[in-house]
Amino acid sequence: MFKPMSTSSLLTSIACHALKAAPLCVVLVFAAAQPALAQNFTTDSQRAQAQAVAQAGIAESELVANAPEKYTIKRGDTLWGISSLYLKTPWKWPALWGMNQAQIVNPHLIYPGQVLMLTRADGRARLGLASGIEGLPEQKMLDPLKDQKLSPSVRSEPLLPTPISSVNLNGLTSFLSQPLVVDDVSVQNSGYVLTGSESRVFTAVGDTFYARGLPSGNDTRFQLYRPGKPLHDPDTGLLLAYEAFYLGAASVVKTGDPTQLRMTEAKEEVARGDRLLPFLREPELNAVPRAPSKPIRARVMSSYNGVEYAGSNMVVTLNKGRSAGLEVGHVLAVWRTGDQVVDTENPPTGFWDRVNGKKNVVQLPDEQYGQVIVFRVFDKVSYALVVGTTLPVKVGDTITQP
Repeated sequence: MFKPMSTSSLLTSIACHALKAAPLCVVLVFAAAQPALAQNFTTDSQRAQAQAVAQAGIAESELVANAPEKYTIKRGDTLWGISSLYLKTPWKWPALWGMNQAQIVNPHLIYPGQVLMLTRADGRARLGLASGIEGLPEQKMLDPLKDQKLSPSVRSEPLLPTPISSVNLNGLTSFLSQPLVVDDVSVQNSGYVLTGSESRVFTAVGDTFYARGLPSGNDTRFQLYRPGKPLHDPDTGLLLAYEAFYLGAASVVKTGDPTQLRMTEAKEEVARGDRLLPFLREPELNAVPRAPSKPIRARVMSSYNGVEYAGSNMVVTLNKGRSAGLEVGHVLAVWRTGDQVVDTENPPTGFWDRVNGKKNVVQLPDEQYGQVIVFRVFDKVSYALVVGTTLPVKVGDTITQP
């Protein structure tokens, strides 16, 4: 049975292979998108038991009928897509892949060209990589002492391809890299545009302007935004955050108070009073799709396109975030509240009920009709991508662990 390697072991194996294969190599170190989940095992036996459970695989009954025995990863594949290829419930991917809790947030890196192998034994199924260096395609190396003319030259080797992401990133770039949700504290602590050069009201690409209140530090690049629609919790009515209209980017020309900056990108014209935040580094999105480890109950707060309903591959905002335990990669179920219907075949039998025209109203059960996967988390709100649904996702619908 295939024994999976940890991420650190994978990187070590790749590095050692490169060192043996060539006199000069480049070793890539991939950082986790988020810190690994902490564990608190009190005894070695508990740790061993947990790891055994994690690597036991999954019941064959959880596989889709036509799950392939062998699959070659292609460019454009995603972890969610591959999960759906094998599992009836894609969020159980960690169990099929044999990951323990410490490996889930920073998963095994899966690359185009690797070959997945499905093994079945004793009613259980496991998914691993084909033989070789974690399934990476073998590279043919020339014998340096045979049939080669020794002469000074530039030699190169291809670097590892980019690992596949959790979900399809097409159309999500702005949701990953721009300040689209800000809370009251962020608004109060962000800098603001004081005036444009030559006292212009609006600023465009190439123009300089002055700002005050920029956070202290060594930041030289800033993003500009304008606070927009307030996001209220559907349950409590409390203001959680504001949607932010991204306006563009600017670089510091001269520090001081006020600070002089130059516009380097503009989506819209920038005006006095618009806000500035340090440039955000686009986060990686390679977390494994998985169910939350504790109960979650949230609501769909808004659809980012401004309409009441959202379909597959559209983005919704949830009224729960990091403080509630949500993390990038969490898969959540979407529920529609059941309707109330009148039972005309079984009217009330009481005399006064009949006199007052009372009807026998039946509450239908809530219906689960889709899933979303969390791809960006703030303190009190989150962005999630609708990845499977039989109905349009409606603002106000309930979100829970699957």
